[in-house]
Amino acid sequence: MTLDALAELEVRHTRRHMPTRRVAIASTQLPAGGSAAALLLGCVASMGAAGLDDDQRAEVPAFLAEARQGSIDVPRRRLRFRLQTDLVGLARSRHRLLGEDGGLVVELDVSSQYPVPQLIAAVWAASRLAPRPRAQCLESIERSVGTPDVFPVDVTVRYVTEFEPVTFVLDGSSPSGPGGPGGHGADGSGSGPGARPSVLDWSRVPSELRWAMEVLGYGPTDAASRVDVQRRYRRLLKVAHPDHGGAEVDAAHRIQELAEARRVMLGEVDGRRTGA
Repeated sequence: MTLDALAELEVRHTRRHMPTRRVAIASTQLPAGGSAAALLLGCVASMGAAGLDDDQRAEVPAFLAEARQGSIDVPRRRLRFRLQTDLVGLARSRHRLLGEDGGLVVELDVSSQYPVPQLIAAVWAASRLAPRPRAQCLESIERSVGTPDVFPVDVTVRYVTEFEPVTFVLDGSSPSGPGGPGGHGADGSGSGPGARPSVLDWSRVPSELRWAMEVLGYGPTDAASRVDVQRRYRRLLKVAHPDHGGAEVDAAHRIQELAEARRVMLGEVDGRRTGA
């Protein structure tokens, strides 16, 4: 299988359950030609638009108009999120447009289950481009905001998490992976073209435990054992370490975060074992 990265957007943001709302852009690969960037940002925006409430949706036209004027200055607030350049302590979502065996694949990172920051980052990233690709990207984003979770028919949308991809083929065939039969679609039914994992229900999980579970990649209904927590911790620790490609500027914070998440999760596991 041949695979080429044609465009990329890496978003940093607070986690869904946190009281603060912050968005930053870690990196972009948006070609000057505009078409690849427009396709990726349009798909990101379509996914993100599904999470807008009525008040946020009403703010989108003014946000797009500001972006058309050029790069958006920060810090400032848009759609009730604070745009900033500081990346420390923020979760990561990475979206990519890939050329794969002669076709186009859009990988949308749904590990955070937090759509609105993705839309904000797409608009912000488009504003930083030269006038012609900026206009092309913002036009694509504007169309996508009006059609949440609707994607071009000539691309494959692959929803991914930090651990494994979940692929849905937008050609009318049945989706595969957890979003397929018995999984979760856009309406929670688990079927249909363009289905994607439904928003996870964390309502019965205490906030500290939820934070730890999300850091280590668990969902709200996932079972955890001491062995599995340690395995995930070691895997993510290796990824975070600069010797294995982790970003040096964030490595210390990420390693500390993983260690604290492991402590909370092991406490939960041991508490269940003893009946505490």
